[in-house]
Amino acid sequence: MIGLFGYGVLVLLLVLWPSHVDAQVAPGLSALLDALHRHGVPGFVDYGFIEVSANVLMFVPLGLFLAILLGRRWYLSIPALLLLSSAVELTQQFFLPGRTGSWSDVVANTSGAALGACLVGFLILPRSRTKSGTEVVPPER
Repeated sequence: MIGLFGYGVLVLLLVLWPSHVDAQVAPGLSALLDALHRHGVPGFVDYGFIEVSANVLMFVPLGLFLAILLGRRWYLSIPALLLLSSAVELTQQFFLPGRTGSWSDVVANTSGAALGACLVGFLILPRSRTKSGTEVVPPER
């Protein structure tokens, strides 16, 4: 619970900051990407790729922490974080003039949340049930 709260506050500070948080690092990142491309890193690894990857990775821990908190109903963390991401992007679009809301960010954020939640739902919870002596019964079809 503390992990979810602490990380959640950190993410909210980051996504609701009044200006783009990557503005300071953009020139350095562009130079780094140019150097990496000269050394064989594929061209698709560009600024957009890094931005989308960061959005995915930022929401993995949220999906993980919330799924752990929800336990057997871990899957509810995915729509909950979809709603959170949508609210953040709408807030950026309409209430933070220095930010830009994006539906592609909602998709990336929700993908990260789903990765974290599925990690819990498919890997961590089943293992914890078998270790505790409780038999894991597959769902009926």
